[in-house]
Amino acid sequence: MDSTIELVARYLELSQTDEALLNCMRSARIPPGLHDIVLSRPLFYPHALVAGVSADTKALLLVCESMLDGHYRGDVTDYLAAQGKPQPVIDVIRENLVGEHYYYGRTDAILSSDGFRIIELNVGSELGGYSAGMVNRAVLEQEEFAAFATDHSLRYVEMRDVLIDRLHEVSRQVVGVEDPVVAVVEETGSGYTAEVMTRTLEDRGLRVVIGELSDLTSDHGKIVIHGRTRVDVVLRYFFPSHLLADPRDRWQAAMLTQAHQEGRTALFTPMDSALHESKATFGLMYHPPIWAGLTEAERSLVRRVVPWTRLLGSDFPVVSEQDRRAAIEECRERREHLVLKPAGGRRGEGVFLGAAMDDKEWAQALRVAATGDYVAQERVVPVTHQMVDPDTKTMEDWQAILGVFCDDGGYGGTRVMGQPARRIDLVDWGIRRYGCAFTFE
Repeated sequence: MDSTIELVARYLELSQTDEALLNCMRSARIPPGLHDIVLSRPLFYPHALVAGVSADTKALLLVCESMLDGHYRGDVTDYLAAQGKPQPVIDVIRENLVGEHYYYGRTDAILSSDGFRIIELNVGSELGGYSAGMVNRAVLEQEEFAAFATDHSLRYVEMRDVLIDRLHEVSRQVVGVEDPVVAVVEETGSGYTAEVMTRTLEDRGLRVVIGELSDLTSDHGKIVIHGRTRVDVVLRYFFPSHLLADPRDRWQAAMLTQAHQEGRTALFTPMDSALHESKATFGLMYHPPIWAGLTEAERSLVRRVVPWTRLLGSDFPVVSEQDRRAAIEECRERREHLVLKPAGGRRGEGVFLGAAMDDKEWAQALRVAATGDYVAQERVVPVTHQMVDPDTKTMEDWQAILGVFCDDGGYGGTRVMGQPARRIDLVDWGIRRYGCAFTFE
């Protein structure tokens, strides 16, 4: 990390006397609404370090498949039930499997003093953060930063380009079409929340239209959207849980799966990606009977990149009541070192950070975690990133969590979220700012 320290030191030194460089993030033509939540400078990482997160992610997904095929003998129902998923969700996932694995997703990772630790796997197409490349592009339009980037051979990977490449690839493989019409499809009643992402894809020349599941029909197996546009690829932007809210959406999803299986319209990604997206997969890796069945290489990988994770909640049938009580007692003693998370939660909802609570509050959190699909995970303490406040020119320490996109091609770009290091809080939760990252050799 010495090269990173030297690069950051050089940037901070120059920005103390170069007002344009100091304000390059604030002056950049970033989309409206983001200026007030943008970090004061880009982050810098060795390319090999961040690309290694992508390689580790794929290796962890192979461990997940090893658990499914080995410990659960390929039984999807048992595997999903072990993750604490309710039977209706399991049924929806099973209905929409196509038997193909698409290595595509966004890993949430934190750089600690021991290297990157992966705290969550987000597998599939229904992810946020595609538009983060807008910040990279906007800051590179600033002459002073562009010069700094050139001098230090800084680069970044554009997430939307990786996604577009994958959409073209799945179109060729499934439908045999080189220049596809792509539909970004959300659940009925979403209000087109993916409009920004759709525009970023259009800006790159992709033929794309947005819609909801209720906007789809089928013409001899070919998906049609809004009654007029024949679709070659559907970019899935809905979760399995969405399909339980409306029986019609569930039928529409099954229509998409059938179109994919028949080679009429490709679905990216199919529900196969939902097999491994739960935080409970990390808990299963550390679950003693499964841990014992992993190879030494698999155990070494898990120890190196995955924080210790334990299944706690009553939704996990693989944990006996006696073992659950023992785990709760262990967690009670390790409050400052643990985080409690619902395995199926999103956007940090229902998360408890022991370091931010007193013993009484932690005891109540553990009572909550003893039910549902809660897991306990070792807290990863991020390294700090020095920032300069553009107004006061004083140094501040910040922490960051990276959303590292990855697919079969490897590293696919990075989304950055950060918060002041003085906050004893979850780095991906509460008051946060977005930013951008550049890599160097």
